[in-house]
Amino acid sequence: MENILPFHAASLHPPAMPDPEATTSRRRADWVLLDSVAYIADRPNGTTAQGFTDAGQAVQVSFWLADPPALSHLCVHCPGLKESDFAEVPTIVCSEKDIAIFKIHFSDGPNINVVHRGKHLYFVYKAHHEDPLLDPLRVPSPLCFGNDVFGLLPSIYGEGAFHIAVLRQRLPAKGEYDLHTFSSKTSTWSTRLAQLAPGANGEFLCHKAHKVIIVDGNTLGFVDLWDGIICCRVDDESPVLTLHHIWLPLPMHINRGMFNCASGIRDVICINGVIKFVEIANRTRPVLCEQSNDLSQNSIQHDSDLAKLANNVGDTKDAYAYDGWVAITWNRRAGSDHWIRDCEVDVNDVTVSDQRHLALPPHLSSGHSGKLAGLSKNLIVSAPTFDLQDGDIVYLMCRLETMDETACVLAINTREKTVEDLSFPTERNLYFHRTYCPYALSKHMNMAPRNRKVPCRFKERDYAKTVPNDTTILVHGFDNFVNEAQLMNVFKLFGELSGLNILTNQQASVQYVDRSCAVKAMNIMNGYKLGGKKVAISWGSNTRDKQPLQAHANQCNGDADGYSQSHGYYHMQLKPTMPSNSSSSSVHQNVCGNKRMKLNVGT
Repeated sequence: MENILPFHAASLHPPAMPDPEATTSRRRADWVLLDSVAYIADRPNGTTAQGFTDAGQAVQVSFWLADPPALSHLCVHCPGLKESDFAEVPTIVCSEKDIAIFKIHFSDGPNINVVHRGKHLYFVYKAHHEDPLLDPLRVPSPLCFGNDVFGLLPSIYGEGAFHIAVLRQRLPAKGEYDLHTFSSKTSTWSTRLAQLAPGANGEFLCHKAHKVIIVDGNTLGFVDLWDGIICCRVDDESPVLTLHHIWLPLPMHINRGMFNCASGIRDVICINGVIKFVEIANRTRPVLCEQSNDLSQNSIQHDSDLAKLANNVGDTKDAYAYDGWVAITWNRRAGSDHWIRDCEVDVNDVTVSDQRHLALPPHLSSGHSGKLAGLSKNLIVSAPTFDLQDGDIVYLMCRLETMDETACVLAINTREKTVEDLSFPTERNLYFHRTYCPYALSKHMNMAPRNRKVPCRFKERDYAKTVPNDTTILVHGFDNFVNEAQLMNVFKLFGELSGLNILTNQQASVQYVDRSCAVKAMNIMNGYKLGGKKVAISWGSNTRDKQPLQAHANQCNGDADGYSQSHGYYHMQLKPTMPSNSSSSSVHQNVCGNKRMKLNVGT
């Protein structure tokens, strides 16, 4: 029976992108429009980073970049898992500078470790041209953020430090919130009471953050695109934080009464201390329908006639057709008490002067006038998004019909009223919901494949020549928090294991049943990151005095402290019948005495 995926099948097929090798010779834009909904696919490049869940499941992520208005995207790959093991497609939660946070929602299927079933798991990606990092972001119980919006505030002092903040309203209390914050320096979460400043109007009882912006160096703005912005100094050490509220401009008359799809018609950004706001509206015009025959007097009524007149039997009603769109921008200083109307753009006034875009597709163009072309009034626009560097440029998603699954992205200069650029098609979208966001990660990234092999810091013996039957490799220098389950899940990807030993000083011995598997693991993993550090891999030896594999999983080897007397390392036993392509391994860890650990891998 074919598995029914809980998400669009297009999420398994990322769009074609340029060869990373071909993009290294030109300067890439400092930011990109990143599709916030990832693809589930194994497409590595120079941005690829690997991390692990607490249960040892490997997670690989890769960014594929394109200059705006083309959409960039993220590919997430979990070796050993199937597409049906995801409850939904992984999504980008937030990003600032060289840091991005995304979440994975696993299903409750049998392939998923019991501790992760049905859970949202978060990861922190740190971009770097040479050494991108991927680390789990642990959210301790009872905190459960689900679809809450995260704010990310990188340290103004650099050093890769950052804070994460989640603002939750206390109900039924008016104007009181819980601010949950995470500090990368201490790797801990804390919760504090936050209250609106005295004198603030407390009638906004349901503030739902759609996005979070950085208002200044240490202040986050939680934006409800209908209500306003709640500003909070994250580095304030007061026991009770003071919040400040900024109202947003009233909706345009056409949009009044709407309560859904706020991100489909509004956006807010802060550039150099200036808060900018944009709203779009799709106009309609009445179309007079012809008088229909009064079928109620007929002795025979055909289904075809009834279907056509189901909503218009015997009446003259007004239908509506799209009649173009309008966009209005506003701005204000962060400390100001008023908004200033900035630009207004009507589709009828937009021109296409760039020679590259004069030959617009028929459904986009209203025809040529000399050297200028206009935009069609029939286009439905949504998801306005500000350019990160030029506040006059707004990106719009356009389609011919409301429910079209394909769309293009236009870059509109709201001051000059021109089309700056366009990109099409976009084959996966959520209609009027914004699925792309501006991210400044690209200037820290290089998609070109990098050489993962690094010089080994340890003196190696050439066992490839002297002992051709050895199947053991030594892994040096991984982070001290990397555990046995994580090592096993990584190295079993290359073939069947017969033993895995945790040594002292962040070293491990990995023995394969077949030498070709050991060669493959060495070639691929040498220079790869386990945790936050690159590992070096050298040949070991299948020494005679190693502990033999035991038939019984509950036997412990070594002295009372858990050390093998002949080797001085922790010893981990594996059942010899573990298949190399096992997609689900149940890991059980037994503690014998004080330190001894035994790992059993079920088939």
